[in-house]
Amino acid sequence: MNVFYAIVRILTVPGAVFRFLLEQMTCRSAKIPVFSKSFWRPDDTCSHVEHEDPTDPRLAYDVCASAFAVNFIMGSVVSAAGLGLFFVLGVRTWWALLILWLGFSLLCNLFPTKADVVNLKYRLSQSEKKYPFKRMMSGLYSFGSAVERTSLILLTSALWEVVLWLCMLLFGAAIG
Repeated sequence: MNVFYAIVRILTVPGAVFRFLLEQMTCRSAKIPVFSKSFWRPDDTCSHVEHEDPTDPRLAYDVCASAFAVNFIMGSVVSAAGLGLFFVLGVRTWWALLILWLGFSLLCNLFPTKADVVNLKYRLSQSEKKYPFKRMMSGLYSFGSAVERTSLILLTSALWEVVLWLCMLLFGAAIG
């Protein structure tokens, strides 16, 4: 395991735990057999549920998309709340920073593992050119998985928070 990857997971443990729980819930609701539910495995990755690879492209997509969608939406909302408190309203307290960190933590744990993305791409390649949106999203998941493994997710998450902050400033200027 990449040392930087482990450090990012430790620094963003709330988001990693949330992604772990979402992946477990997705596998359980889709009745995908789960082999290992250990959160931290020093020899491999953390926040990943070891499960059987789904053969249905829709289920393979659900495994990849569930944590991505929920973490992205919740991370953006919580980050916007933290940015609004800390930078716009000037609330300089520990809990405002905690909210900002929780949003950042969720945004740093968006993407599925490489194994889940490879399975998704394989299942989509077997489906005779169906699912164009899922094919496009599998490319995003593949890119995001590589970004997350190399710990560059810190930069992309910080960039997204800057975009949120600029949108808040522009929206505030348009209103006021």
